[in-house]
Amino acid sequence: MQAKSDIVTFKKINRMGCLTGVSTRKFGSIKSKGEILQSNLNRFLKTYSLDPVKAVFMNQVHGKKVVYVSNNKKIVLKTDGIFTNKKNLILCVVTADCMPLIFYSPTKKITGVVHAGYKGLLEGIIQEMLLKFKSHHIEAEDICVGIGPCIGDCCYDVPKERVNAFTGKYSYPNIYQDKGGKYFLDLKKIGLSILLENGVKKKNIEVLPFCTRCNVSNFYSYRADNKQTFGEFVTFIAVK
Repeated sequence: MQAKSDIVTFKKINRMGCLTGVSTRKFGSIKSKGEILQSNLNRFLKTYSLDPVKAVFMNQVHGKKVVYVSNNKKIVLKTDGIFTNKKNLILCVVTADCMPLIFYSPTKKITGVVHAGYKGLLEGIIQEMLLKFKSHHIEAEDICVGIGPCIGDCCYDVPKERVNAFTGKYSYPNIYQDKGGKYFLDLKKIGLSILLENGVKKKNIEVLPFCTRCNVSNFYSYRADNKQTFGEFVTFIAVK
């Protein structure tokens, strides 16, 4: 499915009292070589009337660590999930084929973001975020989650060993396809299955239907881009 607008959001979650968004190529890469490209970020957040100074990013390392943030420290080191109860912060995750997720408690006004590549999914990054919310007395059934653009099972061919790692850890059906000896993994289905198994209600999960590799004209893709065209896009959440 192709993105039909330069502005991509989680519409259902927006209606619950927060702002969400996903940047497209129109705004350029948001991060390069570990550094935030401030002019591109400024231009993107301006479309939402948000102050870029309040944006918080992560130095993502494909793990399962989730950290609470209370101020607008620009980059939180060596983590793949951040969450906060501070309304003035914009939580950001950058990706280019990996799966970005946003988390929101409408009752407690707590937000979170997760960077979930295959390593993080195997280690339990999503479960870790749900545990952090629970530590703030928020049950999974009361959490809204958005799954952003990532590489789809149409394009994510992986070694059989990677498929075995997932089928060995999770018993979810139909998380991969075998196309003549080539294996295609479905990150979104895995993420969705983890959420449902851990108590998040299906009606509270919003999945954006874009494959980054198929939709390379709008989103950056590690697999589709070359050194000259590669970049990373941002997915964010902020309380209004």
